[in-house]
Amino acid sequence: MLPLVLLFVFWYCHKRGREVRLEKERLLTENEIAALQAQISAGGPAPTTFAPPDASIEEVEAGMHPEPERTEGGYAAGGSLAKEMAKEKQAGEPSQPSASSATHSVPPSQGT
Repeated sequence: MLPLVLLFVFWYCHKRGREVRLEKERLLTENEIAALQAQISAGGPAPTTFAPPDASIEEVEAGMHPEPERTEGGYAAGGSLAKEMAKEKQAGEPSQPSASSATHSVPPSQGT
């Protein structure tokens, strides 16, 4: 009898916790929608994100404020690679980017 009572108590706590969490999420979503509608109606720029369509809310929020040094091409207009490319264009000769300007390491291809 005691295990049944404990099982019922755990089930109820789980159920109630889920209801509270869903209510908090609903209120937060409604507040965010109201804020976005107010921003759009005030003539501000429409909010955009770089997150994929099936992303979590954290990824969407991170995508709305991308890192200042990163863009779609991988570097900001004033980044070190862009500066090196501008120098190369002015000098007319190709230059190799320095190791400090690389942000990603690319493994050597393995002849398959």
